[in-house]
Amino acid sequence: MLRRLAEKTGPSGPAASRLARILVKLGRSEEAFPILKAILAATPENGEARFALARTHQRAGRREEAAEAFRPALAEDDSLNKARFALAQLLFRTGRPEEATELFAEFEQREAVAEQSSGLLAAAELRPHDFAAVTAFVNHALASGELGLALRAAQRFLVELPGEPERHLLVARVFREGGSRADAVRVLRRGLARFAGDPVAARRFEAGLAALGVR
Repeated sequence: MLRRLAEKTGPSGPAASRLARILVKLGRSEEAFPILKAILAATPENGEARFALARTHQRAGRREEAAEAFRPALAEDDSLNKARFALAQLLFRTGRPEEATELFAEFEQREAVAEQSSGLLAAAELRPHDFAAVTAFVNHALASGELGLALRAAQRFLVELPGEPERHLLVARVFREGGSRADAVRVLRRGLARFAGDPVAARRFEAGLAALGVR
């Protein structure tokens, strides 16, 4: 079924990636190899496909090719911690312990951050009306450099309670800290229009606009 769907949707579709991953897990790496090559030709920024390609080299015993394939997987998607761990293991086994140790340490650090992030997200999801819990998760994501995650969370919890001005301000702050000034201004202006009848909220939106140099 996946083969037929992959033929229909082409290498840039999700079916091709899923087919390749299944073939790799089944130990049929040589079958997965040309599929992954086609996927990367169509979508070179696909970190998951690069990771799967590295696995095909590894399972076929091509260690050097695997090591070289893991690196671009991380370059395309720095959050692929499984690729970091796999590369560290490979480097250790091929007599490069110093490089491996550095990667293992980074892997452990990122795992700890991810675990803390999961706990904060769970708390926010259990108490979506608790703005402190929402803010704690968003702040943690920002501090971890996960701007996309912080923005998705801020927007998601804004949808939960759009009548609270601070949630609009939080989205604007994430945009601002992420360097998207125009988006921050848009959110603040929309908030100012929405809460024009609330003098306290209006002053907070005006202050946010002033901080961005907008009158």
